[in-house]
Amino acid sequence: GRHLGHHRRHRAPREVIVIKRYDPAPPHVVEYHERVVERPVVIHESRPRHVRWQPRHEYRSATPVILGGIIGGVVGNRMGKGRGRDIATVAGVLLGGSIGRDLAHDH
Repeated sequence: GRHLGHHRRHRAPREVIVIKRYDPAPPHVVEYHERVVERPVVIHESRPRHVRWQPRHEYRSATPVILGGIIGGVVGNRMGKGRGRDIATVAGVLLGGSIGRDLAHDH
């Protein structure tokens, strides 16, 4: 037979709507009314799956990028003469910084 997908119902996050009332009430009195709206969420899946959440790392050090750029610039500066040396230095800085960033993301 043919396997039909699973249907799972999830509750959506509650939406709270705050209404500020404007009428002859004293200015320091504010009334709040809440209206809760719930909507079902249906997920169609062909087979069960495991989903793992991994938090994003907010802090990333710029040190590997800077060191990679410096090393790349030094290496590039030792190549060629005149305008060619300038181009090699800039290319070394960019390539070294990129390599430093990639190495930092892998660890």
